[in-house]
Amino acid sequence: MRPIPLSARFPDYEFDDPSREFYDDYQTIFDGYIDNNGEATIGYALETDYPSPGMLTARFSGKVYEEGGNFSVDNFSLPFYPYSSFVGIKTPKGDASRGMLLTDVDHTVEVVSLDPEGNPNGRRTVEMEVYKINWRWWWDRSYESISNYVGNSSYRVVSKKTINTTDGRGEFKFQVKYPDWGRYYVRVCDSESNHCTGKIVYIDWPGWAGRAQKDNPGGASMLSFATDKSKYAVGEEVKVTIPGSDNGRALISIEGGSKVIQTNWLETEQGENIFRFQTSPEMAPNVYINVTLVQPHG
Repeated sequence: MRPIPLSARFPDYEFDDPSREFYDDYQTIFDGYIDNNGEATIGYALETDYPSPGMLTARFSGKVYEEGGNFSVDNFSLPFYPYSSFVGIKTPKGDASRGMLLTDVDHTVEVVSLDPEGNPNGRRTVEMEVYKINWRWWWDRSYESISNYVGNSSYRVVSKKTINTTDGRGEFKFQVKYPDWGRYYVRVCDSESNHCTGKIVYIDWPGWAGRAQKDNPGGASMLSFATDKSKYAVGEEVKVTIPGSDNGRALISIEGGSKVIQTNWLETEQGENIFRFQTSPEMAPNVYINVTLVQPHG
């Protein structure tokens, strides 16, 4: 069984809970003989031993043997709704380049409560929580879990409230104050059905998307930058916005699939720094921009 989207009518909403881990479970539900009509009646109630992240798909496989040793196999799937109702959340999109949200700003999270078919249900009590979660080692992607990290494991609740949905819809606001920053997990739960959903968002100060993580030992600094467009034609100018510090230097390397096309040094100032370069035919169909920011000692 694996999670699947709840409804195509709500493509911008999340309906699965990343904090609930779920694994395939194989069970034999019938082992016997068919009757003289070549039929067998099988009764089985689908259920899970632990809470699932959301809606599931149940896969069935049947095999019938003949007396001579030949056999026939058939497979089919059915949607499985572990909960009587589901909640979904839609978080703000954030900035265009990184999806980053800002500190000291109210962020509105939209909530929907639906029946298994995706229809809005009646008034529901929904519990909302926002967690601050530690940054994991960003180069290790072998185990995706928001509560277990390679470097360390911890969380804290920064906001908690209860809201009601009317005609299947509701919303709530939360805000993170400067100088706090980092990864936050926004989670909502239907108190009646016990279904939960959530999404991780990144919140930072204006003009920044990464910083030296002296408070997060074991993790490296991650510098985040953006280009002014997602696609360029040959001969166009590319504008790269890079966060920096006073008296710093940024080494910018433009690389193709097999070689380094060009490198440049950029003297940086506090805040946003602009680097420009022209695209060339050897940059087609795409290139990678690598930036290393060197800051003064201390």
